[in-house]
Amino acid sequence: MIHAVKEIGDIILRRDGKSALSTLVQNPRSENVICIIFERIGTGFNFLEVKLEEFDEGKINEYLYRKGSPNGTNITPVSKVTGLAKTFNLKIKKWFEGIDSSMSGLAEEDKTFLTTLQNAFRLSEADILPHIIEYENLKNLMITIKIKDGNEKYIGEFSPFRNYMLQAVNQKDAKIGSKNRVCSVCGATKHSVTGRLDTFKFYTLDKPGFISGGFREEEAWKNYPVCAECKLSLEEGKNFLIERRRFNFYGIFYYIIPKPIIGGDELSESIINILEEITKEELKLNERDGKEIERREERILRILSRNNDFLTFNFLFLSREQSGSVERVLLLVEDVLPSRLRIIFQIKKDIDELFGEKFKFNFGRIRNFFSKSDNGKKSNDLDKYFLEIVDKTMKGGNLDFDFILQVILNKIRKEFIESEAGDGFYYSVKDAMEDLIFFEKLGLINFKEIVMHTDIFTPFFEKYGKSFLNPEARGIFLLGTLTELLLRKQYNEREAKPFMKHLKSLKLNERDIKGLLPKVQDKLEQYKWFRKGEKQIAQAVSSYLLEAGSSWKSSNDEINFYLACGMNLANEITNLVYKGEEKDEQS
Repeated sequence: MIHAVKEIGDIILRRDGKSALSTLVQNPRSENVICIIFERIGTGFNFLEVKLEEFDEGKINEYLYRKGSPNGTNITPVSKVTGLAKTFNLKIKKWFEGIDSSMSGLAEEDKTFLTTLQNAFRLSEADILPHIIEYENLKNLMITIKIKDGNEKYIGEFSPFRNYMLQAVNQKDAKIGSKNRVCSVCGATKHSVTGRLDTFKFYTLDKPGFISGGFREEEAWKNYPVCAECKLSLEEGKNFLIERRRFNFYGIFYYIIPKPIIGGDELSESIINILEEITKEELKLNERDGKEIERREERILRILSRNNDFLTFNFLFLSREQSGSVERVLLLVEDVLPSRLRIIFQIKKDIDELFGEKFKFNFGRIRNFFSKSDNGKKSNDLDKYFLEIVDKTMKGGNLDFDFILQVILNKIRKEFIESEAGDGFYYSVKDAMEDLIFFEKLGLINFKEIVMHTDIFTPFFEKYGKSFLNPEARGIFLLGTLTELLLRKQYNEREAKPFMKHLKSLKLNERDIKGLLPKVQDKLEQYKWFRKGEKQIAQAVSSYLLEAGSSWKSSNDEINFYLACGMNLANEITNLVYKGEEKDEQS
């Protein structure tokens, strides 16, 4: 993945002819800028005023912002505001106090420029702070220095500050580096390498596990030695990826990192075009209604699937701490071919045709079950399992069918109890059926096929692939349909569904199922509703359950899932048995 980021950086640097400085500068993403303005008079400086300006993204290089240590100064006297007095003292005042020891490599004229400005700041700092505090009611601020030299200019327009930034970054890297070593990215022996690789925030040197040889920082370069040229490319690649190219996949942030299989400038340009096309699509979606925005995940993957297999895609899923200073890798899916994405979309199309336009399949159907184990939880505790499914979907493999069904049934049971088999229950069952058919068609789960007798319901079951390939599954499904017809009749007669207590909150076992059929049949007869169609369904249930015998191989979760599916698709079964006839109270 790091090599892929580096290649993207190489492409951008070649295409745009960017300098090292423009790569190192970061976007502070503020709304307003508090400018501390000094006037240049001869060879000296005088504090002039503090004023507020609107942030201009076109002036990133002039602002010359680069974040430093969270508890120390930034690389330059420019900072985003966390608290006006705190930021001024920690990020601006302390920067001027500390530059004496960090200017050793600068030319004398640069040193003189910065030292003279430092003296002017020290003389005026007591006057500056009260003016800054005036803006304490504003949010999303940054503080910077401007110099009036004829016209007002930002520090990035003065060579002493530009040279200082370059030297400061190099000095920081050199503290954790070595000479005449092989770069782990390009493979070449370089004059110097550094171990301070901060391309992403999940690589850190303040934890023992990241430092080779224990907690000795000077040995850290051995972990991942990188030369200056590769580090610059990685920095540029990272900048390109995070600039509107960090996407949201059902609540989890991720990056798309293309990687060419073969080389060539034309191919390299194609990679950038793909990412920029996705960005344009995102901007279009932001201008549309919410329903369109919810489909962005599918649109992004569809754009990627249009390519030939001359490149692969890496999907890097991250979680970010609230402070934003630490990122944690949740999942890295490497080398996904566009052809694999096309297979996924073809299966999606097949499922859409099976269930109809109203129930279009997407990963949101899976996410409905794999986000929270309980709605009362504050955070998504099932992200790990959702991402495992994403990984297997993208790359292939096997899912634990029993575990998948257990999670699905957990949600379905809760909705069955809370809504008394209302709309939420039926929609969840439909989602679950789509999910399992999707997994089966991708080869992620397998159903054992058993040869069975045929009847009028056989074409219906075959339509849903390998989901109903054993007799107990078909028998339980049809029993679910018969139960649903009884519940509808009860509700029409009494505006209640007292028979639901016999379903035991969808925690039935084999014995319960076999005892349920006579109970349903008896109640239908009491309501005088055991008609020709219901009898035909009941006969099929008996036939399938007898064929299944005893000691079923289906787990209790499977048993209850098949029952819920039969309740959900009752209309399709009644359409078969009452084809062309009036079906009062069946829909």
